[in-house]
Amino acid sequence: MNECNLKTKDVGKTFIHSSGKDSTAIDYIVYPEVFDESILHMRRLEITSNISDHYPVGANMKFYFSMKNTENISLNNKHASQKVNWSKIDKDQYKQAISDRITDYNIQTDNTEQIDDAVLKLTTAVIDALAAVAPLQKVKKHKPKLKLMTHDIYKAIKAKKSAYCEWNIKGRPQDPTNPLLLHKKITTYELRKICRAENAKLRINDRQKLTEARTMDSKLYYQLIRKQRGKLNRFIDELQVGNNCFKGDENILEGWKLHFANLAKQSEPTNFDQEYFSLIDSEYSQIIEICQEVYDHEVVSTEEFEKAIKKLNRNKSADIFGITTECLIYGGEKLEYMLLNIINASFKHCYITNSLKTGTLSPIFKNKGDIVNSKNYRGITITPTISKLVETIIKLRINPDIIFNQNPMQRGFTENTAPLIASLIMEEYKRENKDLKKPTLFGMLDAKSAFDVVRHTNLIRKLYHMGISEQCILLIDNLYKEATRKIKWKGQISGAFDIEQGVRQGGTLLSVPICTRSMSTNSWIT
Repeated sequence: MNECNLKTKDVGKTFIHSSGKDSTAIDYIVYPEVFDESILHMRRLEITSNISDHYPVGANMKFYFSMKNTENISLNNKHASQKVNWSKIDKDQYKQAISDRITDYNIQTDNTEQIDDAVLKLTTAVIDALAAVAPLQKVKKHKPKLKLMTHDIYKAIKAKKSAYCEWNIKGRPQDPTNPLLLHKKITTYELRKICRAENAKLRINDRQKLTEARTMDSKLYYQLIRKQRGKLNRFIDELQVGNNCFKGDENILEGWKLHFANLAKQSEPTNFDQEYFSLIDSEYSQIIEICQEVYDHEVVSTEEFEKAIKKLNRNKSADIFGITTECLIYGGEKLEYMLLNIINASFKHCYITNSLKTGTLSPIFKNKGDIVNSKNYRGITITPTISKLVETIIKLRINPDIIFNQNPMQRGFTENTAPLIASLIMEEYKRENKDLKKPTLFGMLDAKSAFDVVRHTNLIRKLYHMGISEQCILLIDNLYKEATRKIKWKGQISGAFDIEQGVRQGGTLLSVPICTRSMSTNSWIT
């Protein structure tokens, strides 16, 4: 303890001998020396309901905490956090609100600057129309739910609701002698009485389970820990990023940004052929120059637009603007016409505005390892909905070429098939060899960090050699240029950081880099 600068305080004997006498002290609360002034009092707890052979030890300590500052949360964040129930929204009113706002804007798309302005005006119109028909809801304080449900509690709840309904229909009489009011109070009393009795039975059963449990029952031990911690099991007040420790919500947000920004930086592994990478970069530059000189603008038709918008997933989280797929589907003809014009202008100039390349990343715990270590989290990214629509149109155009060029044995990221079919082929092959008494050898190969370390230059080169159209290559290349992400953590959003490697997570073109890499791997294995 001296080496680690730890301290404790003597609280007396804490272990009860089998004879029933207090025998020794083996339970302690250990704390760093820097917390010595914060420990106000430490004592042995005398709890009559304690059935263990150890006395619990408790400590009183002083600490400081600050309330979360909500002044810096922008309006966009409030829209993004709102879950809109489209089944309860007047879609005609929303369509009219969109139409009125688009009519007020003079939207032009003759050059890249006007495309940026058009996207900004369009997103503003959608957000304002959505706020008009679906205003932000007030946060309600939910009553605590019942911890258990039995048949007796169900009947008591039903009787209470019936009594309340009769009392409400008769005008809610407040006379203390009114039979309806008395009946309502009696049913409420009976419900609370039954709930208290059932909770008492539950506590008695839990204690009996503890009494009969084995001393080394680790499963029950960890169940008690999880039950004690409750929802705070996933709460962190500090974050470890490498050798740095961040404390406080604002500092933790910066820690997340530092962690994921380091993952997004272009890595240069020393065990790879750097000369080969240089040749790839040189060829990439030549490919982009060739595509810019010879590409032909292929207009996005109304049929393509409608097919792409139907492929977008519904009931998903809103993007950084607060826009979901439903916002585009129910927007009406004027919104579709304006959106189609902006997309065609983007395709004509092979240019995607930078605001559509910004995704919001939420750290999700992997359910393994230390919860305060950033390495044990994965990032889930939400890309802008309009960007997903553009990617879907590109994917519809290039997907036939990818299916034609990919290995016929590939099952993952392929439409109308699944990796389960590959396991079926392996199982049949193994059974046949077993019947023929032949040996069977399976080689398992995993592409490590396949999503995270994709080089964008390699991707463009592979697409060019597959025969993908020049316009689609330039659009995909522009999607990856100047792409950024922002960290979303506890309602706050960090500053943006650049994405220098890896695929666009959350987009519909996610499978394209994986399919192109799998082609080379499968061909090499074959």
